[in-house]
Amino acid sequence: MVTEVEFIPKRFVIVSETEPAPFEGLIWYNPQTKLWKQYNNGQWQILIPVVVDDAQPAEAIEGMLWYDTLNDVLKVYYAAQAAFRRLGVDWADILNKPSTYPPEAHQHSDSDLLSIDWSKILNKPATYQP
Repeated sequence: MVTEVEFIPKRFVIVSETEPAPFEGLIWYNPQTKLWKQYNNGQWQILIPVVVDDAQPAEAIEGMLWYDTLNDVLKVYYAAQAAFRRLGVDWADILNKPSTYPPEAHQHSDSDLLSIDWSKILNKPATYQP
């Protein structure tokens, strides 16, 4: 009969560049690949899918995040495209952007405001009269 004390592994987190002798539940951090893995259901599985490095991770799973320190950008892995894609909006991704940035401030004069047809304004307050 195995007691609770005997069941608890003496070493359950390994930091090594070489694969340790696995057992169920063992956690392994590889400083070379910068990946955390856990031995689960007879295989090593990526445990914490976040990598901070200047090189693309050696292994990737759907939704894995990689902060690319070389380019100062956060990326997410899309398995269907087998590629890391920039996470967030880049200026190049924006359609219908102004030709100059930042755009010039838009100003109205009193004559512009007086020329507005009150009957064409939707959701106007019922108590206001022009």
